Amino acid sequence: MQAINIQFTPAAIAHIQKMLEQEPGVFYLTVKQAGCSGYKYVPQIVASTAIGHAEPLVLSADLTVYVDSLSLPLLQGLQVDYVSKGLGQQQMVFMNPNAASECGCGESVFVDSDV
Repeated sequence: MQAINIQFTPAAIAHIQKMLEQEPGVFYLTVKQAGCSGYKYVPQIVASTAIGHAEPLVLSADLTVYVDSLSLPLLQGLQVDYVSKGLGQQQMVFMNPNAASECGCGESVFVDSDV
């Protein structure tokens, strides 16, 4: 089991709990090669049997999230938040100290290969 240095804000935790109330399963975070900058964050609710290579991260007594162990080197130091955008829109945002750059739309990031 690897040490996980990922922080979730109270707003992100509340959002994940609400998602899990609406769709039973577990919250799973991974990255995939996609987008114009290299990697895209993929937060999703999956069946507990679908998480494969995953490390548990206990956020509270009633919430454990799972992080893809293969993606973990790219995610160390990540902060996950849930913020309000204009016109009543809300969005999960990822602040990654490993990101060397982001695409203009914020959908993907470039992570230095030394990570």
